[in-house]
Amino acid sequence: MQFNPGNLASPNTFGGWGAGSTCFWIDPERELTFSFLSTGLMEDSHHIERLSRLSDMVLAAVTR
Repeated sequence: MQFNPGNLASPNTFGGWGAGSTCFWIDPERELTFSFLSTGLMEDSHHIERLSRLSDMVLAAVTR
């Protein structure tokens, strides 16, 4: 499954996710990094969708 850092990330953003609902990404164009750590496992599709929405919320808040 391809990493999706959300709809607001620049095209060069890269990162990944892991077990326990963790995620990180680096957006070199905006000089931003993001790391999210939590506990508990979610199904892959719900986990990825949730982290993509969270990434969009973070980017919307810091790129105004």
